[in-house]
Amino acid sequence: MKGTTDLTQGQIMPTLMKLTLPIIATNFISTTYGLVDMIWVGQLGSGPVAAIGTASFFINLATALSTMITIGTGIKVSHCIGAGEGDKAKTFIKNGFIMNTNSI
Repeated sequence: MKGTTDLTQGQIMPTLMKLTLPIIATNFISTTYGLVDMIWVGQLGSGPVAAIGTASFFINLATALSTMITIGTGIKVSHCIGAGEGDKAKTFIKNGFIMNTNSI
């Protein structure tokens, strides 16, 4: 496929950083959002804080379902690219995108 990068070549540390930094940044932003939300709502009392905690469960559940689709799609796409089946990889990408947008 055009525009692909072979992450199996070269030094391991820069490759790992390319893979892990977006994940770490996403988790940091999500945690910061939850913390700031609790601080602001915490001024209203314990009832609203409990409601935020309950709502956070459902948000995390939706995120987990979306992540399952994303990881599964990534695995199938990488298998297809490794096997030299670019057209099949494009089909998996399209289907993964459709499944993720429909799961929201």
